[in-house]
Amino acid sequence: MAVYVVASVKFTDEARYRCYQSRFEQVFAGCGGTLLSADDQPLRLEGSDSPDRIVLMQFDGAEQASAFLLSDEYQEISRDRLAGSVTIAHAVHALDPPLR
Repeated sequence: MAVYVVASVKFTDEARYRCYQSRFEQVFAGCGGTLLSADDQPLRLEGSDSPDRIVLMQFDGAEQASAFLLSDEYQEISRDRLAGSVTIAHAVHALDPPLR
């Protein structure tokens, strides 16, 4: 079952975060996931806090998502993400079948 990783990012040191971002595509390539969105201007529809960026990734399953997120390559670039932002991330399972 498909799993989506949704990350809400608040920059604390944007230059460090952008360093992470500049290396992300190369590390993500070949992991089997799909980057669906990386929006630096998310539209707040409800609530009082807005992140600086929202990222949405899709994976075939939780194992594939975990394999990417725990890989040595991703952990290495994540040092800049951790130094440059506060990130709240969730893995959510897709509905099967999706509602339309």
